Amino acid sequence: MKHATLLAVLLMSATCAGRASATRPLCVAQGERTLRVQVLALLEPQRVTLRAPGRLELPGNAYLDAGDEVSVSRDGGGVVASDARGWRWRGNEFAVDARGSRLVLVVQGRDVRSRVATGVVSITSKGGVLEVIAAMPLEQLVASAVSAELADVDDSAALEATAIALRSYLVTRTAHRGQGFDVCDSTHCAHSQGAPDPDDAHDRAAIDACRRSEGLVLMLNGEVLPGYCTASCGGRTVTPGDVWGSRAAGYASVRCAWCRTSAYYRWTRSLKVSDVNSATRALTGDRSQSDIDVYVAALRSGVAADVVVRSNGRETEVTGDAFRLSVGRRLGWDAIPSNKFQIERRRDFYVIRGSGYGPCIGLCLAGAVTLAREGRDARAIIATYFPGAGIAQLPVDAKNV
Repeated sequence: MKHATLLAVLLMSATCAGRASATRPLCVAQGERTLRVQVLALLEPQRVTLRAPGRLELPGNAYLDAGDEVSVSRDGGGVVASDARGWRWRGNEFAVDARGSRLVLVVQGRDVRSRVATGVVSITSKGGVLEVIAAMPLEQLVASAVSAELADVDDSAALEATAIALRSYLVTRTAHRGQGFDVCDSTHCAHSQGAPDPDDAHDRAAIDACRRSEGLVLMLNGEVLPGYCTASCGGRTVTPGDVWGSRAAGYASVRCAWCRTSAYYRWTRSLKVSDVNSATRALTGDRSQSDIDVYVAALRSGVAADVVVRSNGRETEVTGDAFRLSVGRRLGWDAIPSNKFQIERRRDFYVIRGSGYGPCIGLCLAGAVTLAREGRDARAIIATYFPGAGIAQLPVDAKNV
């Protein structure tokens, strides 16, 4: 059975079967909004270890007892699973239903990271790596993203405003449509670190903020408005048109005096020419060994809209966003923190100056925290960064859920 089909079957059976037996986790409420989340794909996973907190049903009518582990790895085009007792299973998709429990996933690849899942988990082999997809209730995913985005913040109004914006973003996210999942857990989509822990004080604050704002989204002309968030806007937010050239209604360039204390309000980076050249060649497909020169060709509201790469007497134009992401994948996301930058070559280094962190669109998180501490509530914070948008309950026909 194909991956997406089996995952859907497990979700449906858990939702519709009614009350669970003592050996099976409790089912989710009928009609609960759920998203399929790709887990830790940036690690290029080669092995996943599952640690069960209680009895867990495995494929092939087997069970994992509390405290036991099962390891899943690639096996040609499929996967193979095994445990310390000698149990072994092979197939195209390893899927378990962890509803009602907190299943620990230890993902090994370029690094080792762990996540907690509380829903259906599917593991398949795809393109030389393991693909891990966990089904998460929408509100749980929002709480996880809020906790990660505002890691050191417990101001309730800032948490609630962020929950409203992120919920709006997640339910309209379509970048992975047709790929077998809805969103990834990286900063590309959800920035989720797995199911939040109710016993952790900060996670609990994020969970409570989501409960107070449950189901609320940004609305414009009867449609959900994607709630972009940025860690710091550097003094002024920009629009999707400034960054990507798209004509997205509902956004405005908002002057922000509330993120001045952010470490990213103004920044300077010095990057080796050789490192930037490697990232640039990966972006343009240039295989020559000739010297490369890079400069910003066009600015829109402070955004590096277009970057020109000059190599071997030829010039190639790329978007500033694509250039920043290519450098970030090779050198880390802090190499060029935002889309608002200028670049200057000085012998063997590029000096890059800019402002803000992230896309600088929508809700400025640093600004939201300052406004919350000044006494603004979540709705006032949202109105500051999304002027003209309303707040309403999520429509039943939202795209992703």
